[in-house]
Amino acid sequence: MQLTPYHIMRRQALTMDSSRRGVRESGPVTPPTRLYHVDWLRVIAMFSVFLFHNNRFYDFDLWHIKNAELSLGLAVFVEIFNLWIMPLLFVLSGAAV
Repeated sequence: MQLTPYHIMRRQALTMDSSRRGVRESGPVTPPTRLYHVDWLRVIAMFSVFLFHNNRFYDFDLWHIKNAELSLGLAVFVEIFNLWIMPLLFVLSGAAV
């Protein structure tokens, strides 16, 4: 029978002295600190998603409702955000873990 890492750890736990069970060698455990700058980046990213969807009325792509006046500047803004907003949100959600 080949020993897997689970079996090795289980065998070590069973042979370990009962007075030392659950004791970590690295010292006391400190709770993780909250990264408030990541929270603020997430707030800014969600606000820019709001701006992105509001500006879809004025770009040149197809959207549910279009305005009679279209804007090249807003179209550039929408295209840049269309490329980067979802990867940015995934990175920010991963940074919180």
